Amino acid sequence: MIRAATALLCTLVLVGITGAIEVSGPAEITAPGEYRLTADLTAGGIVVSAGDVVLDGDGHHVIGSLGAGSYGILISGPVSNVTVRSLDVAGWEVGVEVRDAVGVRLERIRAENCSMNGVYVKRCRKVEVKDCVASGNALPGIALNASDGCWVSGTASNGNADVGFYVTGSRDVSIEGCRASANGLNGIFLEETESVRVRGCTLDTNGYPGIAAADTGRLLIADNLATGNLLAAAWIDRPGPSVVVRNVAVGSEVGLVVRNTSVRPFVGGNLWQTERGVEGETRLLPTIWAWSHLPVASPTSS
Repeated sequence: MIRAATALLCTLVLVGITGAIEVSGPAEITAPGEYRLTADLTAGGIVVSAGDVVLDGDGHHVIGSLGAGSYGILISGPVSNVTVRSLDVAGWEVGVEVRDAVGVRLERIRAENCSMNGVYVKRCRKVEVKDCVASGNALPGIALNASDGCWVSGTASNGNADVGFYVTGSRDVSIEGCRASANGLNGIFLEETESVRVRGCTLDTNGYPGIAAADTGRLLIADNLATGNLLAAAWIDRPGPSVVVRNVAVGSEVGLVVRNTSVRPFVGGNLWQTERGVEGETRLLPTIWAWSHLPVASPTSS
């Protein structure tokens, strides 16, 4: 059911009193079921290569040594219906990697000080990242690549050398109620992504604009607070249809920058407490707007 990650490491597996299978060392999970980590790991990570799995870290740490190709948790598809929760990963190339999976939930995970990403999701659908923290990583703290129908909520990505949240080549993505603070580049960067909303987020003291989007359409930026970001609160380049509403920007040179577009964003109800309000051509939001046209993404589970 579980085999050791390397020939030199063995894993103690017991059935606990709760019915969960207990994992005490580096392992690969190859069968459905509920699993519980019972000890901190310092000599390897965990691979999940089966669907219908719940892995509860029970607050334990999975610590690496920054080795190339290393990961704390790897969910390797094709798999579906996997939940990983309540653990800390640090010191890996990638803290948590999810690839070729459907219906994955990452909850209450802290991913720190990795030589690449804290959390990296690639070629997936319906991945939920909830109440997690990514900090001190060398590349984007949270990265979604070619992944659709994903939802990130209540998550902080702070102090990463690159971008806080990075989304590329994806569709139907929501980033809601999150915080991106003191990242070396943008708080949130969206690239070649369609149907995405950034709503109710706090973006402060990032080394580039708090929110940036390039070649991204059906974009909603709403109800965010951006303070002290370099250059601008929001920067949109070559956008498709976009709506920018009810945001507050403080302490940046410009509230909103729009570049290289023939499709002017709809803008309204924002408070730009900046040197300049808007740089670039926009359109005032009409009184009646077809909100049903805005992108919608939902969590994979309630």
